Amino acid sequence: MDKGEESAQIFLSSFICRDEEIDSILKNMAIEYEKRDRCRTYIYVDESIPKVMGFFSIGLKTLQISDGIVLS
Repeated sequence: MDKGEESAQIFLSSFICRDEEIDSILKNMAIEYEKRDRCRTYIYVDESIPKVMGFFSIGLKTLQISDGIVLS
């Protein structure tokens, strides 16, 4: 883990959710999924604190449709 990744991990740990599974996605999986091009995670930060207030992730998946047409 490089210095930037470590800083990001520390910052993401400021997010607190009552749902442990959602907490885990951001804190344990978001960076790894980003590095592997599996998803993009966008965060909302309250800059007056600063603290992560929310996030959403978009999964990246290639769809293959019949006749060999591929959509990315």
